[in-house]
Amino acid sequence: MHMNASRLVLSCVIVAVVSSVVTFLFFSLSRREECKGEVYAHLNASLHCGPAYSLDKSALLLLKSVLIEYIEEQEGLGNAEVVSLYVRDLNNGPTMGINERERFAPASLLKVPLLLTYLSLKEEYGPAIFSHTLSYTLPESEYGQLVEPDELIKPNTPYTVEELLRRMMIYSDNRAYLSLLDYLHQLFPDRDRLLETYIDLGVINPEDLQDQTITTKLYSSIFTQLFHASYLRERTSSEWALELMTETTFDEGIRAGVPDLVEVADKFGERYGFDDGLKQLHDCGIVYFPDNPYLLCVMTRGQDVEKLKTVIAGISSLVYQEFEARKY
Repeated sequence: MHMNASRLVLSCVIVAVVSSVVTFLFFSLSRREECKGEVYAHLNASLHCGPAYSLDKSALLLLKSVLIEYIEEQEGLGNAEVVSLYVRDLNNGPTMGINERERFAPASLLKVPLLLTYLSLKEEYGPAIFSHTLSYTLPESEYGQLVEPDELIKPNTPYTVEELLRRMMIYSDNRAYLSLLDYLHQLFPDRDRLLETYIDLGVINPEDLQDQTITTKLYSSIFTQLFHASYLRERTSSEWALELMTETTFDEGIRAGVPDLVEVADKFGERYGFDDGLKQLHDCGIVYFPDNPYLLCVMTRGQDVEKLKTVIAGISSLVYQEFEARKY
């Protein structure tokens, strides 16, 4: 009787294990079939398919010492005065930062919150707002652009809001930005919708609204929210925002450090005219490493923008190499 009971227990265990394996394979194949028709190319795949892991998650912190050594070398060579970075493995992986609380002028990085403000308005009031036409009639910004846009909108020429958003993001066109900002003030003369977006995103301290600085860690949260489609109501809105940023013509920062076939959704920013005489160059975005996207945000200060571009590209290359080395 004792042997029969033992055999019965063993049989039940075997059946349970086999059943679990079959169930796991069934749902894995089901998710795989579901993913074949994936619509959102730039959002978190686990929103539809469940988490996917293709990398060893245990070694990312080893990258920190490599990056610190690289940054110290570049600062010693005079290629940068200050470098800050923040890295996040977007497949439920770890984060890593170096000087991630250092504050910088956001410059053109603020074009992303303006884009999200208009996408929020489209969700709230309907798509007609994107068809409204505007003409650029404003004075030029007091700050020129060290990284010259490939294209600028023409003065006194009508453009739809959608086209201005595209040009603002793809070419980092300040004229498009100023036109959209002016129209937003016309729509809401008694309400600062852009400031509300800053606060909602968590990239500005509500107790110090005049503080025109930002950190890599805080700014990175924008891309995390877009990737997980957690800020805008409609996933199509987050997808469109990230898709726009994959089309940017700036290819000398993060993009220069990854293979050409790897997609990057990023935004750069640059400023000069500070009392210390230094220039600032930043680049933040998502690198769509195969099956394991990651977020990288780098902000820099230095004497020469061309050298700062090289520093950012070098950091991007080191991070990509680390992810490549950790593939299963």
